[in-house]
Amino acid sequence: MAALPLRPHGRFPFALPRIAALVLAIVVASGRHSPALEPAAADEAGFVQLFDGKSLSGWEGKPEFWSVRDGAIVGETTAERTTKGNTFLIWRQGTVDDFELRFRYRLTGGNSGVQYRSRDLGDSVVSGYQADFESGTKYSGIQYEEKGRGILALRGERVSIAADGTKTVGEPIGPTEELQKLIKQGDWNDYRVVARGSKLSHFINGQLMSELIDDQAGKRAAEGILALQLHAGPPMKVEIKEIGLKRLKLADGRKKLVLVAGRPSHPPGEHEHRAGVMLIEKCLDAADTGLVTASYFDGWPADPTAFDNADAVFFYSDGGAGHPVLQSSRLGQIDALAKRGVGIACLHYAVEVPKEKGGPAFLDWLGDTSSPTGR
Repeated sequence: MAALPLRPHGRFPFALPRIAALVLAIVVASGRHSPALEPAAADEAGFVQLFDGKSLSGWEGKPEFWSVRDGAIVGETTAERTTKGNTFLIWRQGTVDDFELRFRYRLTGGNSGVQYRSRDLGDSVVSGYQADFESGTKYSGIQYEEKGRGILALRGERVSIAADGTKTVGEPIGPTEELQKLIKQGDWNDYRVVARGSKLSHFINGQLMSELIDDQAGKRAAEGILALQLHAGPPMKVEIKEIGLKRLKLADGRKKLVLVAGRPSHPPGEHEHRAGVMLIEKCLDAADTGLVTASYFDGWPADPTAFDNADAVFFYSDGGAGHPVLQSSRLGQIDALAKRGVGIACLHYAVEVPKEKGGPAFLDWLGDTSSPTGR
């Protein structure tokens, strides 16, 4: 779809509410002119691998506990090397909102889990939803909230939490003892997490283990970080591999805006791409529109799934031949998004591209860049 080119001049904090309102209008209008299609397949129906099988690139945690061995991420404590509290390996390339996550795990002793829609508390500590698994026979597959409300749904349960915090247990999935029999103790298991709006589902080896609908005001989370847990306590080892993420179109009619800030190009206080994006996101969040935002800095998302469930993409950067969209094969990537109904908006000199490179595509997306180089 076409979007308005935005190019304010000078210092513009006073204009931010207006800019945010225009961006919001672009997001609301996105998808009206053509149907939103599923993201192009990366591997197996749109899943993108977050772990390369060789290194911890894109992940961050305490190096004394995390390594890569035999194609798997390994978190390990020993009698000599312990952790005083639970510690986490955090995926640093992006955050997650509505998604499906698949991974394989093997556990030797102890308890572990994968955090999602969680918060980074610093020093490799995380709080939020957890897809739990353990070497025992009680907790694998449950819905748990780390440093929060604790167990939200036991294995075999379907639970709904109302806005006021009232918990209702629905029709059971099955006896927890029978579900435990499907889990391979000490061997590799397949785990799947599906998060759509307030509905969170955990599967192990193809079997639904627990289901939660979390509508509690002030407690539920619609987005947040992804992380792997290494539990405090006796020595243990967790191995995780084949971590595949597929973003899903947001449930409940919500819209998602991805904001991309260009790299610094001027002294502090001038052409503040990062600060501008942060301020616009702050204005949109303060408006309480229900819009989900995700911001990426330094020119382009490191997250390979960043645009997969976007309703609109917003660029605030310098332009010309160094425009971030004109690098590598990105022009084709953004053009494909526009063709499937994703809104495209540009602010500042991001509206300007050379006529011979990118000009026709930008004119198609934006209508008129109001720039001699873009005509």
